[in-house]
Order: sequence, then C-alpha cells, then structure tokens
Amino acid sequence: MFRNTGCYLLFLLFFVGYLRVSGQSDSLHKRPVVRFPNKITLHSYFGINKLNLNIEKENNIPGIHRVPTVRYSPNSSLNWGFGASYKNLRLLLSVRIPQNEHVTNKYGSSLYRDYRLYYYTKYVGGEAFFQRYSGLYLDNPGAFDTAYHSGDPFPRRDDISIYTYGVNTYIVGNRDFSLRSAFLQAERQTENAFTGLVMFSYRYVRIENDTSLIPNAVISEYISVDPFRDGYFRTFSIAPGIGLTWVKKRFFFTPIFLLGIGFQHQNYNSLSTGKHEIVPAVKFYIKGSTGYNGDNFYVALQYGSDNSYIPIGASTMRLNSASARLAFGYRL
Repeated sequence: MFRNTGCYLLFLLFFVGYLRVSGQSDSLHKRPVVRFPNKITLHSYFGINKLNLNIEKENNIPGIHRVPTVRYSPNSSLNWGFGASYKNLRLLLSVRIPQNEHVTNKYGSSLYRDYRLYYYTKYVGGEAFFQRYSGLYLDNPGAFDTAYHSGDPFPRRDDISIYTYGVNTYIVGNRDFSLRSAFLQAERQTENAFTGLVMFSYRYVRIENDTSLIPNAVISEYISVDPFRDGYFRTFSIAPGIGLTWVKKRFFFTPIFLLGIGFQHQNYNSLSTGKHEIVPAVKFYIKGSTGYNGDNFYVALQYGSDNSYIPIGASTMRLNSASARLAFGYRL
C-alpha cells in the first residue's frame, strides 16, 4: 500500500496547483448559485451511521491466493431526525428507531454513541466527530466456517470496543461550486461545476479486544495481527481530490473524492510486548448527495465513507466510518 508514496505526493502537488487555477474566474461572471437567506426551513430525515473494522492482507494475489478479509460491523439502529434552520443556524434533534427481536437475535446488540458536526462555508467544509462502539459481529462468517449457513445468527464479539474522534476540513478551489447547496440545501446550484479540493485531517483511534481479532481458520495468514490486543493510533493526513456538481433544472448530483497520505503514531500491545512507531498511512474519503432542490421543497439522498488505514506488519486494519441519510425539508 505504501510503495506508491511518491505517486501520492505528485498527486497532491498536482491538485494544489489545480486549486489555484480553478479558483481563478472572470470577476464579471455571475456566480451560478441561488441563495435562500431569509427563509425558515423545516427539516426531517431518516439515517444510519456505522463504524466498521476490516482487516485485510496486503499481499493478496487475486485468482492465485486470496485470503478473505475479516469484517466486523456494529448493529446500528435507524435514526429519525427533525428540526429547523434560519440563515446559517440549524438545529436538529434525533431519536433511534427501536429494532425488533429478530434483528437483535441475528446481529446482537451494540452499544454506541455517534456524534457528527458538519460545517460548510463559502470555501471551507468538513466535520468533527466523536464515536464509541462496543459489541460487533463478524460480517462474513461463511468465509471462515463451512458449517455456517445463511440465516444463522452472526458470531458476536462483545469484547471489541472502538473509540475515535477527530476532524476533517476541506478547502474548495472553485467559488462556483457550492457545498451548502449539495449537503445543506441552504442554496441551489443552477449550473454544472467542477473543483479541486484539499482535505486536512486528524483522527484518534483506540481499539480494545480481549482475544484475537482473527478467526481460527486464517490465523496463520494474519500472523502480525493475531497477537494484537489493544492500542491507540493518531493520524495526520493531507488528501487532495475532486468534486463535481451536475444539475438538471432542480435536480442535482454531487460526488466528492479525496485520496491522500499522512503519518500515523502507533502505540499498541502485542501479547507480552508493546510497540511504538510512526508509519505512513493512507486516507480515502467519499461523500455524495443527489436529489431535488426546489424553491420551497427539497429531498436529498446523502452518503459518506471516511476510510482510515492502520498498517500492522503485512496486514492492514481499515476503519470505515459510513453514513447514509434520506433528508427532506420545506421552506416557509
């Protein structure tokens, strides 16, 4: 994963240069954004948040020797939220929708707190987050146990606990590209727009487990991760990327992709020994929104995936913070 560090650096330099170019436009050109500054907007949404832990072997060779990825997920509940906004102020409250007994019997019960604060200005966007998840289940048990049948309860790992917090801040290079239109619906993009972005990121991760994270069937393939018991990781990274907004009348589609590299301070226990080191680490971030943004009514389907990589020997633990939301609102 880290053999192409030079390529990531060239990629970063290219997009830093592009930011300067994309931000330069004719001062006589009218900005293709319609604002809704003086309207009270009522909001509601249905959404779900997850914090997944995947353990991958770096030297997998597809078609020759493929070692299955170990995937752990929490049993997260669907949330319903509601609130109101005026100008730059937005207040939202949310409640969890209870799960039925069949779901908890199959996936177990996860204890979690997941708080995310999003902010968007003219040229800057990002989020701050605090997440704590305890009690995960093995998402792909059939890859390690031939006796497992579809429909059986998933193997549970109540001993696994993940605690993480941090901040992502990205800078937009094109003033004709509106983050507030795509992700807040506080404005409306009226023309297609393309931009370069750069994200600055910090994440702290703490992982705790009582026994090996690796299923018995593949312990020999994950020798470097098998002794892992608990540790914390601090990662600073810079990720350049691109964003695109496509509009057709009142309909819109906005994807954002960022990929970069940084350095990671690792401090973790491996059975009887402790390890302390600084290593390079990859950052991969996707965010998207699509829907309808009219004069009074909007509806938007939004998705986010924030991937942080933790290299452990010849393997990698990938922490995936994902969210999906169906939002709608009405402007008074």
